[in-house]
Amino acid sequence: MDNILIGMGSLMAGGFAWLLYRNRQSVNVMPVETPAVSSGNISAPTKKRLTPTEVWGFANKVVTRHFPRVDRNMLVAMAQIESSLNPTAKRYEPHINTYSYGLMQTLLTTADWLYRDMGATAYGRPTEKSLKDPETSMYFAAAYVKWLMNYRGQQRSEEWIVRAYNGGPSWEQRTGSISMTLNHWNKYKKTRYG
Repeated sequence: MDNILIGMGSLMAGGFAWLLYRNRQSVNVMPVETPAVSSGNISAPTKKRLTPTEVWGFANKVVTRHFPRVDRNMLVAMAQIESSLNPTAKRYEPHINTYSYGLMQTLLTTADWLYRDMGATAYGRPTEKSLKDPETSMYFAAAYVKWLMNYRGQQRSEEWIVRAYNGGPSWEQRTGSISMTLNHWNKYKKTRYG
């Protein structure tokens, strides 16, 4: 599961367009290495992954302060699938020629849209660097999930939200997205409900 990771994002065309379509077979997360721990003259890079308890703490803080209707456990399960709990993860998204960042694998364009148009301003304007902060990443993911929860004025199911987080809210209309997002949903169920 660590090698198959999924992200979120959006494509903005015109005023507002469909959100991210992913090609899972060609997308891999590239963990960003943290400073090395010195052992004499030899340094070995380390990769910092958070524990589920640490991630739940970030989710709890963000949800309690900003998005009380968003499910904390949903966010933790998504973080495990998206980045394997690596807050500095970075993944190239070849179909849109950009990268997704951080714990929740957010595209900068998605986070900026949430900031600019959807009022998600509590953590400031997002940057590549700020999206590698686990709390900031969790904030923008929770804002996105909150938006998905009532997409087009209709209350959405947990499955629909998880699949839309992966493939964008129009995932049901795109041929490749149905099987892709079903795969994501099945991973999510195993992660969350074990």
